[in-house]
Amino acid sequence: CLVMKSLNPARFSLLLNHWFNDHVVQEPEEINAVEPFVLGIRTEHCKIVMGASLKDIRVKDADDSWLLADYVIYPHKGELRVCFKTGASYKVMLEAFYFASLRARKATKDSDGIFVPQNCDKENVKMFFDKAEECGWDLSFAPLGTAELRYSVGS
Repeated sequence: CLVMKSLNPARFSLLLNHWFNDHVVQEPEEINAVEPFVLGIRTEHCKIVMGASLKDIRVKDADDSWLLADYVIYPHKGELRVCFKTGASYKVMLEAFYFASLRARKATKDSDGIFVPQNCDKENVKMFFDKAEECGWDLSFAPLGTAELRYSVGS
């Protein structure tokens, strides 16, 4: 049986669901066995759009902290959208998807502000990625369907 060790949207969502629920990183064989045929970046909570545009950010929600961030996560029309800074690495994209998934799980009708990575504890995400690599997951690239929309400070 073929076992894919890279993280596509479906495998990453399944892996994160187990991590958030049980703090267990499943091995590639376990996730591959339950991966659905229909792909898409949709958690059980909401759709996550990777590589989204900044044009939908409401200025009143923003402060200058996003200018220093590698990515910004913001709500728009029932989705969570992630916009990356130019040059963002695959590891940054995986981290952004981790936090967008976590935010989707904890979302309430009042949580419609902009999320930037400086506002969070990155220790859990580091522990997750360390355990994922120990279990055999290939984190060297992130085929998460980003639309390649990036922002540059000053542009």
